[in-house]
This record gives sequence, C-alpha cells and structure tokens, in this order.
Amino acid sequence: MVKANINIKPRDLVGKKVKNLRKGGEVPVSLYGPKFSSANFMADAKELKKAFSDAGYSNFVNVAIDGGDKERCLIKEMQIHPVTDEILHTSFYVIDKFTEISADVPVVITGRSPIEDTGEGFFVPSLDAISVRCLPDKLPSDIQIDVTALVNIGDSITVADVALPEGVVLDSNMDGTTAVVYVSGIQKVEEEPVAAEPQLDENGNPIEPAEGEAAAEGEEGAEAKKDEE
Repeated sequence: MVKANINIKPRDLVGKKVKNLRKGGEVPVSLYGPKFSSANFMADAKELKKAFSDAGYSNFVNVAIDGGDKERCLIKEMQIHPVTDEILHTSFYVIDKFTEISADVPVVITGRSPIEDTGEGFFVPSLDAISVRCLPDKLPSDIQIDVTALVNIGDSITVADVALPEGVVLDSNMDGTTAVVYVSGIQKVEEEPVAAEPQLDENGNPIEPAEGEAAAEGEEGAEAKKDEE
C-alpha cells in the first residue's frame, strides 16, 4: 500500500561534502533495485521525515525523480543522528512487482490477556517487527498478535506461532523460537522492618538506658513470662 509521496532531485555532492546539503535542509538519499541502477539523489528533510512517519519500513512510497516519473519504493534504511535526531541518509529500494522483497513489518498487539485482570502478571512485547519475504503486492502493513490466549505466567507467542497472510513467509534471518510476546509474573517486594528511632537528649545525642533500668526491664520481662507459665 502506498502511504506517502516524495520528490527527490539528482545530486553531485558525495562524501564529506554532503554536510553542505544538510545545512541547507536537504538529505542525501540513494535509490537501488533489481531493475534500477544505483544512483544518488537528495530530498527535503521535512518531506522525508513525513514520508517515513506515514510509511515506515513496510509501506510503499511513490518517489518522483525531479518532478518526473514516479518509482514505487520501500524505505530500506534511514540513518539518524543519535543526539540531534537529524536524518543523515536514506536508502530507497525500487520495487519490481515480479521480484520478492524483504521487509520488517511492525507487530500490533490486540486483545487483552486474562492474567492482567487478575493482577498476577502482565504481557511483555519482545519484538516490535517481524522480517518477512513476499511479492510487493502481498506485503502486509502490519502483523496483528492476539494475546487473549496467554492465560498463565510463562505463556508466550513465538515467531513460529504467528499466522502470516497467504503468500508471505518468514525471512531467513528470523528464528522461529524467538518470543514475540510473553507473560511475566509480578514480583512482590517485601518491606524490611523499620528500626525504632533512638530517643535524643536536648543536644541531639542518643539517650542510652541506665544499666539498672536495662536490668530491671529484663527482670520484669522474665517475671512476666514466669507468671504466664
């Protein structure tokens, strides 16, 4: 499904010189594909950010080259600065409708685990996307995982348990035993007893019980215990 449109322009700057592009609000991009010769382009940073927000890695983007012909593409890689969140570079994969593609499809959790209602546990998503292979027209926008069947602590849904649409298979890099979501128990934290605060004199120093008082208290406790017996 096409979720975004963007216009790109040819670029001659490469290497360290692309910093000048970013200063002007442009981002270096590249296009490649089974029937498309790899080439360098540039795109408006704001338009590129919106296209990624709308399409992600699993929806198609119509890429117009210099206002001309449009190529149906997937965003295959987006390099982002770890501090500023600035887009540094983006790679588009040009689709051939007769050639299988590989894509990371986002996982969407649906339903509610009964164990959440009892307060005994909660479900933990451990994968946010699943890599699949298929023809372009078969690519799903998302993969929905229903957690209502997770009723016990330790229950899980693995990659191999996921029902994929017809014509869609797991990519070879996916391990079928990997949990997509699992139920974890709630750990109870025992409160440690709080020690009694010592009595303080007018100068703020702890008051130590007199030796006779301590002995008397001990004798009174012993006599009380003997009386009870």
